[in-house]
Amino acid sequence: MRRLKRFITLLLVGLGVSAAPIYAAGPTFFQYLDENGQLHLNQTIPPHLVKNGYKIVDIRGNVIKEIAPAKSLEELAAEKLARIEADKLKRERQEAKKQDQILLQSFSDESDLIFARDSKLEAIQGTINLTKQKLQKLEENLVGLESRAGDLERAGKSVDQTTLDSIAEVQGYIEENKQFIVERQEQMRIIREEMDAQLDRYRFLRNQMSQNN
Repeated sequence: MRRLKRFITLLLVGLGVSAAPIYAAGPTFFQYLDENGQLHLNQTIPPHLVKNGYKIVDIRGNVIKEIAPAKSLEELAAEKLARIEADKLKRERQEAKKQDQILLQSFSDESDLIFARDSKLEAIQGTINLTKQKLQKLEENLVGLESRAGDLERAGKSVDQTTLDSIAEVQGYIEENKQFIVERQEQMRIIREEMDAQLDRYRFLRNQMSQNN
């Protein structure tokens, strides 16, 4: 830095400018590096080098202002991505806080939450039980139709189209009801997991409130 200041002083003396102490109101110079990494000190800076950053110094070599190099496209993209992620995290935290408030306001104590969970599960289980009863009747009906078709074949007769259509129709109903049961069982699993997680969260929040009071 001393060598730089001495260089500036000698330069200004050579230009006929006094080396007496002056401040920002006095002459200022651009300090910058060229393409080869060579340091320059001029009253102007080549436009194509502005993007590399530079310093504005006074007559004594003191830095008045420093301009950082322009950011690359990759750096700008990374900053944008970081802002997006930060905004997303902020929204998620706000939503989580909102859901916590709703959870605490919806249930006076954990027994209410347990009752709500069990009521939902019982309602779905009731639907499953009814479907199983219906499925049993369909399977019995199918056995009867297939038995009739077998009797006809054993008697050397062809099975009429009505019977064949009925068999296909009942088989379709059976598959639909089986699929319905599978879907409702999956629904019960999801509800149980979600509401058990809510119960754990409710207990945690209540415990926090007790500790803060």
